[in-house]
Formats: sequence, structure tokens, C-alpha cells
Amino acid sequence: MKMVPRILFALLALWATLAWGVQDIANTPHNLSTSGQFGFKSLTVSETCVFCHTPHSALPDAPLWNRNLPSGQTYNIYGSSTLQAAPGQPTGKARLCLSCHDGTVALGAIVNMPGS
Repeated sequence: MKMVPRILFALLALWATLAWGVQDIANTPHNLSTSGQFGFKSLTVSETCVFCHTPHSALPDAPLWNRNLPSGQTYNIYGSSTLQAAPGQPTGKARLCLSCHDGTVALGAIVNMPGS
């Protein structure tokens, strides 16, 4: 009996989190759809999430990821005389960000186009 309220609460929390995430992206420069309010946006694609996520045939690099990651790409690593670290090439989630933000991959270069 106590399990049902917990499950309902968990589902409600999940729904609220997902709804907040979509609302949050819609009002940022990451909204590349036709409804985007910033400099870069699509002229034809009205779906907000498709530029990063896909429900089918996603890449294994991240959950439902819809972009190819730069392969073989090396980056100039920041260095200074005061840097107290030895940074290496980006890995993990940093590579997901770089699949758009490194300037080498077109913003519309997604794996699954809407309706495909």
C-alpha cells in the first residue's frame, strides 16, 4: 500500500523535471528550432530536442544522443605558468558539448532528422 504513493510521487517528480528541462532549453541559445530566439536557429525544423536527442537509433556515447562526436579531433589545451593542473584531451560529457561547440561540426549535422 505504501509503495503506490511513492511510485506516484516518483512519476510526478520525473514529469516535473522533464517539463522544466524542456521549458529551460526553449528559452536558451540551445533552442535551435524555428522558435529559437537567438542568433542560430533552423529555418525548417520546429522540434526543440532533435538537435541533441533522438528516440530511435541513438549513438551509444550518451543517452538518446543524436549527434556524431568529433573523431580524431585534438584540441589545443590551455596552459599558463600559474595553472596548477595538467589538463588532457576532453573526454566523456565534455565531448558531447564539443559535438556542437568546437566549431568543426555543422549545427544541423544530426544523425536522425525529424520524420526519418
